[in-house]
Amino acid sequence: MATPTYPILILKPERDWPLKNHHHAIYKNAVAKVEDGKNGMIVEVRSSAGEFLCYATWNVHAFICGRAIAFEKGDPEASLGEATPPQRNRIDPLDMDGVWRSHVVA
Repeated sequence: MATPTYPILILKPERDWPLKNHHHAIYKNAVAKVEDGKNGMIVEVRSSAGEFLCYATWNVHAFICGRAIAFEKGDPEASLGEATPPQRNRIDPLDMDGVWRSHVVA
């Protein structure tokens, strides 16, 4: 199966080091250009020299405009199901006593 193609996001020079260190946030002021990236899409992130860095979700409205989802080449959507393990023992958001108890140090 062929790897899908995604819009390309190019970073400004010397703005790639956080992604090379596997930080997930991409700040708007680090972006040089995006080719046809629409809000909510997956984009392929490259350095100013054209080096592949990661795949990320794109948010045109936010200061943290990208969130890395896969640092390996391939199909990033295949790894999305594995990215976040199911949470167990969630606290009911309406149960403020449960929230308080969960933060009390014995």
